[in-house]
Amino acid sequence: MIGELIKYTIETLENARNFASSLEGTSVNPDVDRYLTGYRTYPSSAMGTMGMMFCDIATNGVIEQTARKNIGKTSSRIILLTDITDDIIDKGQASLEEKFRFLDGVNSNLFGTGIYSIHNVKEEAAYSLARRLFTDFMSRDTHGVYNGIFDSLVGVIKLQFTAEDPDVLIEIARKIGACCADAAAVVTELETDSTYPVMRNAARKMGEYCEFLDNWYELKNDLQEGVNTFPTVVIRKEGNRPSVRNHVKTVCLSEAERAFESGYHGLDRNGKEIYRAMKLMIDCKYRIM
Repeated sequence: MIGELIKYTIETLENARNFASSLEGTSVNPDVDRYLTGYRTYPSSAMGTMGMMFCDIATNGVIEQTARKNIGKTSSRIILLTDITDDIIDKGQASLEEKFRFLDGVNSNLFGTGIYSIHNVKEEAAYSLARRLFTDFMSRDTHGVYNGIFDSLVGVIKLQFTAEDPDVLIEIARKIGACCADAAAVVTELETDSTYPVMRNAARKMGEYCEFLDNWYELKNDLQEGVNTFPTVVIRKEGNRPSVRNHVKTVCLSEAERAFESGYHGLDRNGKEIYRAMKLMIDCKYRIM
């Protein structure tokens, strides 16, 4: 596993050097390009590396390197789009109706229909990146796999805004994490014109793992921003006391570990080594945070 960890860490650093420049020309608005190329380069590059790790799990590394690099770049762009969109809807002061309209606008641009209105550079960046993803990649999805993933993701994000039941919010976290990782994993299937159900399942479970960690480690910010997650709703209802925080931490970390184990056990030996390295990279990210 150590060998894989070193390899993929180096790839993440190399990806970060090139990823920002690959976004140039996404929009005719120079302010949008500056926003995109300066937005959290390393996290997006790390998610591109995750896309390549899913590819390596699926293909055992038997793939042309240009195709593999394309998988990494596309995965980075998809996760960057979800990250920017999440940032806008969590931190913006818009009404619920306006947030839903923005989500629908991003989704429509991602699939080439382009229904949207622009209010600021951040929103324009999300729409522009969605259109570029459609032009460069999504338009090749003739079977509508991505439509299913993103329709599910948008639907569950909308539900999250008003959900108050802790059990429902746990299920929402599962679905959000699974959809985000699946969006990166399915790039390999479209690039290779093959299906990899074991890899896709492992990816979805790793997405769940990430989302539950994110729910716990982003608790302070989520409380400040009024975001609905399992931890924030429980703490608002029961009080921000050590016993309550310990409870939500235990639940989040238990759900995360359960998801990891579920994805891990279906893999072959090579896949398990890569999967464990992926988990360690994610754990390191959150420990640094």
